[in-house]
Amino acid sequence: MEKSTYSTLVIDSSELAQYAGSPYRVPTVFAKTGEEGKAALLDSNRKFAAIFINPVLTKPGFLQTIALAHKHRPGVPLFVLYDQKDPLSVQEMTRLAIAKAIKKPLTDEIIQKNISEEVFNYHPNQEGIEATQTEDAEFVPIATADLLGGVPSFFDIYVRLPSGRHVKILDARDTLSPQRTLTYLEKGVPHFYLKKEAQKRCLTYCTILSHSLISNPDISYEIKYSESLNQGEALIDTIRKQGLQEESFDSIFEFLSNIHILTRKLNVSQEQAVQVFLANAHAYDHAVSTTIVAALLTSPLKIESTRAFETVGIASFLHDIALYQLLPHLQTHDESKMTEEEKNQYRNHPIASAEMVSQFQNVDTTTRQAIAQHHERRNNKGFPGKIPPSEINRVAEIVGLSDEFVRILENSKRVPGMNSLQEMERNIFDGFSFPVIEAFRSIFMKP
Repeated sequence: MEKSTYSTLVIDSSELAQYAGSPYRVPTVFAKTGEEGKAALLDSNRKFAAIFINPVLTKPGFLQTIALAHKHRPGVPLFVLYDQKDPLSVQEMTRLAIAKAIKKPLTDEIIQKNISEEVFNYHPNQEGIEATQTEDAEFVPIATADLLGGVPSFFDIYVRLPSGRHVKILDARDTLSPQRTLTYLEKGVPHFYLKKEAQKRCLTYCTILSHSLISNPDISYEIKYSESLNQGEALIDTIRKQGLQEESFDSIFEFLSNIHILTRKLNVSQEQAVQVFLANAHAYDHAVSTTIVAALLTSPLKIESTRAFETVGIASFLHDIALYQLLPHLQTHDESKMTEEEKNQYRNHPIASAEMVSQFQNVDTTTRQAIAQHHERRNNKGFPGKIPPSEINRVAEIVGLSDEFVRILENSKRVPGMNSLQEMERNIFDGFSFPVIEAFRSIFMKP
């Protein structure tokens, strides 16, 4: 049997073992991160009959991935995967042009139930037939075969006549039957069209929703948490590329505000949410994951006010900013691979980072001091100053412990069998004060 032209795309950051339990008769492409999903969506050589996305997604996040799909695959139906309960309301699903929410595991039978087999049996008779497109100021072309799956369209669908006029053949929310779609293909109609205005409206809503997630009661906590981490990821990526600027702080404060709300809503007894973060911490930038750990520690340490939380957050998010200017291998914190001169450069990064942020009015003295001291330790094994324990800023301890933990989590992904929490007990805790250690245990080391 000839290999199918079309496959399904599954984008899911959670464990994919459940998908591998039985072989798929339907050709399926798996992407375990947002980045892999993005690469697949942008690969013009691939044709997808449907796209299944788990909203709890590591970079880029769910809404950005949805926007990418609608921009580059506007005719392909989208489905949401979930573990426990529907993550979106019916209204949000409609506004995001998502066909359906499907509870995992996603099986071959479920795919075949929702997607007509005609799309998987379709093979163009003409080599390169789908490459012929006509530029149009008002309409976006979509491959006719993309509608063979028999899924309701969220957009009005048009055909282009030889005269150049567009005629609507399908209303939004209606379904074009596979048989009717095949008829158009047999008549030599390689492309349908949808209005750019409708596509833009959907893309705009993705952006609007991303900025109003926290206050939106219809969005699940897991999606809000995932999207907030991805917000921080995009922000630190911009700072790495363009440098820290005064206007950067508006975005930093928005990110920290979201994290503050979410960590306060997170009942620490909800260990599943903490475990999800631990499983994915390595996938995010070190600054983002360090900020999340530090934010979680503020609650048991009774750091309640917005201003105090922002002090911890800014120090955590910008603690390594001077490292971004050093050679890549100096950013790994592995001194065993550094020359003496490189070690001196590396060990000076807390002071250099504090000096960099001191020029901005949004950074107070406590924050600067915390950044400068985040590698100081109460057992006198830290750097650069090896100051007395009584002089170490409490915020610096929070940032330092969070920094150490995230680095261990990152290393544990490269070292099979490594127990991150045991590493903290054996090698890290003796450098910190008892209240900070106990706060950490209350969050991450519950029985």
